[in-house]
Amino acid sequence: MCGLIAAFTHDTTLEPRLREALERMHRRGSDGEGFWREGGVYLGHRRLAILDLDPRANQPMTSSDGRYVIVFNGEIYDLVDLRHELATQSYAFRSQSGAAVAASRLSGMGGRKINDACHADLSGYRLF
Repeated sequence: MCGLIAAFTHDTTLEPRLREALERMHRRGSDGEGFWREGGVYLGHRRLAILDLDPRANQPMTSSDGRYVIVFNGEIYDLVDLRHELATQSYAFRSQSGAAVAASRLSGMGGRKINDACHADLSGYRLF
């Protein structure tokens, strides 16, 4: 199971500790590591690649339109069907991963709350 971190702070001295915490999660996911920071938002992810081995599925992941950045851990039970449905509506995906589908779906919600976007379409278990 992957590992993720998120922090919302303007304390710039926190970044080295967050990176250290991410490194300590190495056992949670040895297939990839990513870190993203903008303003006071910090996201980190340790990846355990199971379904999509493509490095384009590494996280944190930016939505195809560049508006959202997510870290995602979980399984979308109807991933194949949801991906097909969204593709017919011209959604774009960075990879075959559940995170790519979640990022694209969130982007298509037009700014609605993330909770609304996730619970409306993403059946399964997940952590953002």
